[in-house]
Amino acid sequence: MMDQVAAASHAGNLREAIRIAELIVEPAGRPGDQALEAQCCAGLAFATFAAGRGLRPDLISRALAGPRPSPRLSMDLRPNVAVGHVLHWTGDLDGARALYEREYNRAVEDGVETGLPFVLWALAENEGWAGNWPRAEHLAAEGYRLAEDSGSLVAIAFMSAARGLLHAYHGRIDAGLRDATRAMELSEKLGMPLPAATAAQAFGIAALSAGDPAGAHARLGPLAESALAAGLAEPGLCRFVPDEVEALTRLGELGAAEALLGPFEARSAQLGRGWGIATASRCRGLLLAARGDLDGAGDALETGLAVHRCLAMPFEEARTLLAAGEVQRRARRKQQALEFLRAALVIFERLGAPRWHERVRGELARVGTRATPRGAGPVLTAAEQRVADLVAAGHTNAEVAAGLFMGQRTVEAHLSRVYRKLSVRSRKELSQMLTPAAPRST
Repeated sequence: MMDQVAAASHAGNLREAIRIAELIVEPAGRPGDQALEAQCCAGLAFATFAAGRGLRPDLISRALAGPRPSPRLSMDLRPNVAVGHVLHWTGDLDGARALYEREYNRAVEDGVETGLPFVLWALAENEGWAGNWPRAEHLAAEGYRLAEDSGSLVAIAFMSAARGLLHAYHGRIDAGLRDATRAMELSEKLGMPLPAATAAQAFGIAALSAGDPAGAHARLGPLAESALAAGLAEPGLCRFVPDEVEALTRLGELGAAEALLGPFEARSAQLGRGWGIATASRCRGLLLAARGDLDGAGDALETGLAVHRCLAMPFEEARTLLAAGEVQRRARRKQQALEFLRAALVIFERLGAPRWHERVRGELARVGTRATPRGAGPVLTAAEQRVADLVAAGHTNAEVAAGLFMGQRTVEAHLSRVYRKLSVRSRKELSQMLTPAAPRST
């Protein structure tokens, strides 16, 4: 019967999955059925969460208390994996990682390679959200190879979605769209909505990073309509919604953007989904700015940034910093714009997101800042420029070292070379040199 629970969940028939799981959770509590009880509780916790009924700590505890599953048990039926998904989508990336890695290691010990893609796609996505992109790429490559070797279309769909997201992060637009499209096509063929929802992230990130809101809307619009019709029950499963709201806003479709943002914002707040609250605040800021309320937009973005600081999801935080810098530039608050944009620049460069890095550079150019004095002069290296930007923004050497993952002595060495190349003698002179020129019209 647990196969029936899994099949109903995969097909998106959560009501049926919950009905079946509830029938067998209590009987499975008999002595000697601890393994079955753990599986049932994990399946029910997953289905109720996906249906928008929130977390069930009681079920999660019972699921994780069970014995080690049989090596023959399908990966998607293992309690650590099902509960890991719930933690992953609620934003507990550390908790999800621990469960995924435990089950991955067990599968390797047992020599069960064919099921590994069903945990590797989630682990790769988890590391991607957490900003651990090199490890995410390694996991996605391993999972995709195993998926192709197995010939499982389900495994290929999930791994294509994960790989597409990582391509989009790194600015490999064509590859990202190719993998995401494959995942979407297989998702439809298999009648499994989850790979499609996962793949949709790549469409939004790829198009918006290239300044193509129309392209983002063309891909995400139908998915957003379906999610809205279903009531946006669990925001954590609708990661593409903020990108569709941003696309609609940038296209001037403010009414449609509001109609989608309102329910997403409300459900995120109701369920306490930090990622949803933070990204909804970013969208709210962009929408208010499009309506001319720059002060309200700034307040919304500050709210989003306060939530981001607790999430450890650097890519999303940098996107909100970029939006905040854009709004402050439009409000002609140059110094605030520079602080937000330079902070975003540091994160995007550290992650390796060149398309987003260039978007920030474009905003800095519109502010009117310059990286070196007017006229011919020595060029700073990329590392020297990052140090100079942060020091000019008022950060101490210790703060710069922490932000750039450098040693403090390395920062001091870079700063000495910056002073020498730019012929300045103090932090104040450096700040004055890098102060933006008069603002340009928007």
